[in-house]
Amino acid sequence: MVGGVIPSKPISEHDIYECMTDMGFYQELEIIYGQICIFEGDKEKGIPAEYDRVEVDRVFKWVVFEKKNGV
Repeated sequence: MVGGVIPSKPISEHDIYECMTDMGFYQELEIIYGQICIFEGDKEKGIPAEYDRVEVDRVFKWVVFEKKNGV
């Protein structure tokens, strides 16, 4: 268990990363996808639109419900 400390200086994301990894938590990369229309289709002929899956963003998220082994 980590005890609480009131910092005397502002904390940064580097401090948070160090603290979280010291407690045994880790990050996972999540890739977020979206769809773009590559062909609008033709309603009169009954041809449906076609969509392509495209990477929109990459986000690191903390896994806080489980810890690495040995910590």
